[in-house]
Amino acid sequence: MKASALLLLAAVATSPAAAADVVAVVDAQKGPYADVLRGLGGPPVIEAHGKDVVTKIRSLAPATQVMVLGEAALAATRKAVPPARYCVGLVRATALREGECAIQLEPTLEMQLDWIARAFPGRNRVLLLRSQVEPRHAELARQAEARGLRLVFVDVTGGGDAVRALQAEVTTEREKTVVWLRPDDKAVNASTVGPLCKRALAARVVAVGFSSYFLKAGAVAAVQQDFERTGQQLLRQAHGPRGQAVPQHTGLEVNGRLAGRLGVSVQDGAGVVVRR
Repeated sequence: MKASALLLLAAVATSPAAAADVVAVVDAQKGPYADVLRGLGGPPVIEAHGKDVVTKIRSLAPATQVMVLGEAALAATRKAVPPARYCVGLVRATALREGECAIQLEPTLEMQLDWIARAFPGRNRVLLLRSQVEPRHAELARQAEARGLRLVFVDVTGGGDAVRALQAEVTTEREKTVVWLRPDDKAVNASTVGPLCKRALAARVVAVGFSSYFLKAGAVAAVQQDFERTGQQLLRQAHGPRGQAVPQHTGLEVNGRLAGRLGVSVQDGAGVVVRR
């Protein structure tokens, strides 16, 4: 056994978090990852981008519960141990496999549609930018219709195209429109979030983002999550029912002051918090 693996095992044995025999394999230790790690009790960590990751995971004692945070960490862990040994967090539902224990990265899209319908009464036209058609989109449109919403897909080919396409769509039915900004490698990414939110603001249209960063970028609302409590939920999932679940401590946060300046009516409700 390599010295690095021996040192890791020693850390597991002496760490305050080791009573539960937990080790975390992580993509990073900043931001949401740090919050989830706190919720897990601060276990020893294996960096997914370090050396000999698979060897280190395989070297863990059989009773060790591996907490996997991120997609790179999941790829390494799958090579090292069977699904019964690990539970996953901070990974998209579409990247998970049947039989894996997990708390999915975000609430379901149906839950998010509920929040949008509840928070913005009268705004039933929902724009969704996409760079490719996905099989789930047809069902998502039906789910939106069941909630009294009309989901309009805006097809784009890249970042610059996304901003232009949004500009064209927000020139009509402004008082009825919500721009739902979902992760998309080409349409909604680090370089386009700011311009897209600015376009929506200029048109006095509601933009809803998928993380708290969007509120800083000028969105009226964004999905929020208490990642430390998600870490606690992940720990319970690993030692309880296993299977896959959505995060419990999440909801839609609305910037009530910004909405007021735009003349947008908002309301609180289940899963919706309006900050005034």
